Amino acid sequence: MIFPARRYVGTREMWDLQTGSQFAHLFALGLREHHSLLDIGCGSLRAGRMLNNYLLPEKYFGIEPMKGLVQDGLKYEVGSLAHTKKPQFDHNSEFDLRCFGQAFEFILAQSIFTHCTQHQVRTCLKSVVSVFKKNGIFAGTYQNGFSDWDGDFMYPMCISYTENFIRNSVQEAGLTFRRSQWQHCVDNGHKWFYATHGREIKQIWRWEL
Repeated sequence: MIFPARRYVGTREMWDLQTGSQFAHLFALGLREHHSLLDIGCGSLRAGRMLNNYLLPEKYFGIEPMKGLVQDGLKYEVGSLAHTKKPQFDHNSEFDLRCFGQAFEFILAQSIFTHCTQHQVRTCLKSVVSVFKKNGIFAGTYQNGFSDWDGDFMYPMCISYTENFIRNSVQEAGLTFRRSQWQHCVDNGHKWFYATHGREIKQIWRWEL
């Protein structure tokens, strides 16, 4: 059975693989049950279904402009666990990460910059700084290309940016760019990267498919 929540986020065939990969990646980076995590563009809770199960109550936060996706995710993916874990959501489309009045150790942006305009990428990263704990890790993805997309928001088609653009945008926000060797499930140029307040990430993990 294919749940309705899985119709609009990625491919159905890769749904569970993406779920496990994202959780394993965050766990390898040091995510533990007591940490607070913000899932930007949480959609129908592809990563959220496992993160809600793992994190302690009131530790999972998601931002998703399409409210119906979150409702489907809660109904079909999380179910009654939502009443115990009490995840919180906001549906703004301006990357206002301060809406929860909360600071985070981990911020996830899986396949967000693969659709965003340059302005949206910069806006998101600048907003990250306002809710980032000193030892926090922002983990995001982008599709690596030879040039920087200069058009409008694009979905579901993915657009590309150069590493230099992502690095410069991170640095303009006052953060430190870190490359990641973690393998993305979609093998078509999608890359993970980190942004920190100068924190060293001493180990590089690579998950082999």
